[in-house]
Amino acid sequence: RARLTYPVPRSAPPLVLYTDAMYTGKRTRGGQERAAIGVVIYDPEKVGFKGVDGEGMQCSGTGYAHASAEVPAELLEEWGDRKTKIMQAEVLAPRVAMASKPSWFKDREFVCYIDNTAALCSYAKASSSDVASARMVHEFHALCHMLGARAWFTWVPSKSNIADLPSRNEFSLLQELGSDSFEAAIPSCGAGWEDVIFEAKILARVNLRTRERRWLKETNDAIAAEAWRRAARAAVIAGS
Repeated sequence: RARLTYPVPRSAPPLVLYTDAMYTGKRTRGGQERAAIGVVIYDPEKVGFKGVDGEGMQCSGTGYAHASAEVPAELLEEWGDRKTKIMQAEVLAPRVAMASKPSWFKDREFVCYIDNTAALCSYAKASSSDVASARMVHEFHALCHMLGARAWFTWVPSKSNIADLPSRNEFSLLQELGSDSFEAAIPSCGAGWEDVIFEAKILARVNLRTRERRWLKETNDAIAAEAWRRAARAAVIAGS
């Protein structure tokens, strides 16, 4: 379990978020790797609300919403050559949920249920030794900060994780619950921190403060310096 200390200016019942992912490697499905994510959100404030939300989605009044999406091949390739990419897919799901439905998360507390302990620990620590996972976790926290959202992460058994259904294109139970389907916002491959902060700014509809502009510049400068050091080191190794 973990807590984030972003201020929440108003009192509201907490949102409930379930996320899940599935992955099949290159040794299956004719040698093609595949990953998909599932997201289920329950907002008690939207129970009984029948209308259009902040993203233009028609709400049925049940408080449930879900999304299912394939992880693009370009993103799987960006995660590198490894035996399995299930952890990265699991880490991706909460980040996608927040970017997909920002109006639901704005100024809200929420509990996120994850059944993958590696992904859960990454979010609990707000970082990861895996570079790809750390990047997505940091992006998630940037979105939380800009939206004024506060997250609490906890583990859920896989058999109790309702997000397992949309990650495998199973929707019968969600349909019985009257869940509304929404489109998942998958991040672009190779996006820089400027793109992430710009995305957060647009989602939250706020102006960057001086401190946030300075933080953005320092982050980009650090990334550029590290890229230069790695390129210089590679050139020395290649010439030796």
